[in-house]
Amino acid sequence: MNNKKVITIGLSLMLSIGVMGCSNKNKVEDKKVTQKTEVTTENPYTTHYTTGYNDYIAGLEQYSIYSNPGEINKIYENKEYPGNEKYVNDLTLAYKDSSEKIKSFTESLKANTKIEDTNIKKMNDDLVAEGEKLVTDIDTRLKQLEAIPKETYSKSKEEFSKAVTEATVIKNSTENKFNQMIKDMNLNFGINKK
Repeated sequence: MNNKKVITIGLSLMLSIGVMGCSNKNKVEDKKVTQKTEVTTENPYTTHYTTGYNDYIAGLEQYSIYSNPGEINKIYENKEYPGNEKYVNDLTLAYKDSSEKIKSFTESLKANTKIEDTNIKKMNDDLVAEGEKLVTDIDTRLKQLEAIPKETYSKSKEEFSKAVTEATVIKNSTENKFNQMIKDMNLNFGINKK
């Protein structure tokens, strides 16, 4: 896979797999980021969207450390590397949490059938479709990650980083626009993240 496609995949996961410095599930839960949004214009859809965003999407930035598994060496440049197995366990938790939250968010948007404005309806439907594709991609990466051979865990950090990157690449994947659509929705509704 060429570098362009790897970069595209990494960028498409930037929101869904964001900054996390925690080392276990309890720490992940303890460190959840609660981001509130401020809405400058209110309408029923904006309220519904903002509630879903706050409940499911706002905290996912905590996983950005895992947006590109190939960057393990840079990520742990100034801090202690937890080891190959621990890194994969943390990456797996980040993927699972992201998948669940994005799925819940898209399901909440899909359940909101009372959208009268045709432009907002199209934006909503497009965001749902892109979110569903992203969940499928994350779930595929999870399966591929679980299939990494046990002998790979004994490799050096550099070799392991390469193996994890190769294991999480999805063949024939297209660019996911979920992150950009979220930004567009927030801009459209005057939602400012705090």
